[in-house]
Amino acid sequence: MVIILRADPNRTARPEFLRRIKAIAEKHGILFISDEVQAGMGRTGKMFSIEHAGVQPDLITLAKGLAGGFPLSAIVGRAEVMDAAHPGGLGGTYAGNPLSVAAALAVLEVIDEEGLCDRATSIGREIAGRLNEIASRQGMDRIGDVRGLGAMVAFELVARGNSKTAGGRGGEERAYSDFLRYARECDSPSRSFDD
Repeated sequence: MVIILRADPNRTARPEFLRRIKAIAEKHGILFISDEVQAGMGRTGKMFSIEHAGVQPDLITLAKGLAGGFPLSAIVGRAEVMDAAHPGGLGGTYAGNPLSVAAALAVLEVIDEEGLCDRATSIGREIAGRLNEIASRQGMDRIGDVRGLGAMVAFELVARGNSKTAGGRGGEERAYSDFLRYARECDSPSRSFDD
């Protein structure tokens, strides 16, 4: 059995919940996998979004930001899990090729050298601050909640004055209302927020 956690900073699970799921997985010999395809590579202020919960998954899946636009995906994990696959058993459409792997190495260097994890945290604070300021203005009660991690910030659209009723879909009650996500590039200059 496997538990796959899709890393979605816009619907962030509480760290306590993730730690409990990890403990249950360990107790029953279940693999805990963090899907970091969208939220990995520093976008949330940590290299992998699961780090915010202090949980070490058995496997992490990566793509998108890994090679700066070149086609590449990866599976990273504990040695005993990775070594269990037979030769050729781990692969896929975006498996390694020399150009994409070189691009991924360059991406890792840039994230480290330019402090892009810290930059993502700063960007997130700026975006969330501006969205909260807009939401506090008179007539802006359609913005319900502003949430996210690092540069991946979302805001919820609600029925006027009701933080629990989704806007734009007939006003039905839902666990998660309509939201818009804004994922800013971590190397964007601050002045670009004014655009």
